[in-house]
This record gives sequence, structure tokens and C-alpha cells, in this order.
Amino acid sequence: LTLFRAEEDVIARLLCDASASLDFGEPKKLDVARRMAAAVGYMTLARSERAQLYVGGEGVAAEGAPCRGRGGLPQLLRSLDALKAKGGTNLTRAIDAVVQRSARPGMLVVLSDFFDPGAVTSALSRAVSAGHDVALVHVVAPEEIQPAFEGDFELEDAETSALVEVTMDAAAIEAYTLRFAGLCEELRGWAKKLGATYVRVRTDEPLDEAVRRFVARSVD
Repeated sequence: LTLFRAEEDVIARLLCDASASLDFGEPKKLDVARRMAAAVGYMTLARSERAQLYVGGEGVAAEGAPCRGRGGLPQLLRSLDALKAKGGTNLTRAIDAVVQRSARPGMLVVLSDFFDPGAVTSALSRAVSAGHDVALVHVVAPEEIQPAFEGDFELEDAETSALVEVTMDAAAIEAYTLRFAGLCEELRGWAKKLGATYVRVRTDEPLDEAVRRFVARSVD
């Protein structure tokens, strides 16, 4: 009886960032995040375990109902299909909210571009301390890795609508590239230190390659 009860408590919580910055790229970063979440959810449900979708946006994560087994896949896919990229980001608060709502620890998969000004790695460390097995799926567009812009631009923040005038010259591109690389290294270093998974998924790469690295518990 104890063994059966333990198996019933196995759950993968999928926290998918649905802030406005995910509405970028071709295909959109949100579309890639949804496909990765669907793949992880399918693998979970195929083992007759539970999967639950949480949506991270401007604040507290909104949760979908947990589902179990292969029969729960349509429900999960419908929930993922309904996601829309909008609003700001407070991924730190969303991670903390998922942990607080979790009666028991399980696998916590965070799918995001991690463009968040908050102390995200601190929230992730709190999740690990609470007993969660954390996996990060970092969704990025090729243009974010190697921007090809040049000249003067007025840019609008997708999440705050703030306008910023910038000159994209060699120095500005180098500064951005270093900052972006720093974000990736911070997440990678955190994963190595805490024994977590970190998979960086480009929107233009085949999904099966990213899923393979996820299953292998890689640190990209």
C-alpha cells in the first residue's frame, strides 16, 4: 500500500512562462516552450504519472488541473494550446508560488526565456531546498544570440511598453552579447552547482534534439 501511495504522488509540474517576451522569434518562443512542455508531459503521462501545468506571467502562477496517464494528454494539450504571450514577467514570484502550492515535492520544469529582473536563481534554489527536482528549459531565438541589427532604433519593451532609443553599433552589440552570455552562464552554473538540468533550446532547432538532451539530464 505504501508503494502504491508513493507512486500516486509522483508528479511533474510544468511552469511555462507566458509573458509578452515569449511572443518573439520564428517560430515564436512560446510555441517552442509549449511543444517542449507537451513532450515532457507526454513522457510523464506515458508512465502513468501525473503532470500539472502552471502558467507564469506577471505574478502568481495560474495552475491547470493535474492529469494522469495517457488519457490526460488531451487535457494537457488543450491547456497548452490556450496559452497566450502577454504582460510582464515575475518568474521569481511564480516559482515561489508553485513551491508553496505543492503539497509534496516532485519534478519542477521551468520553461522560459528567463528575461526577468528578479533573483530567479534564488527562487530556484528555494525549490531545490524544498525537495523539488528542477529542470530548466531556456528557450531562445537565434536573433537573441547573435543580433543582426545596425543603426538607430526606437525599441518598445514587449512587457512594459516602455520606449528606448538605442544605437546598435559594434560596441552596443558586444555589450548585449556579453550580457546575454552572462545570463546563460548564470543559469548553467546554477544547474551544475545544484545538480539540476539546463537545456538551452533554440527556436530553429529540431525538437527531438532538445528533448533528447532533456532526457539525458544535460547541462548545455
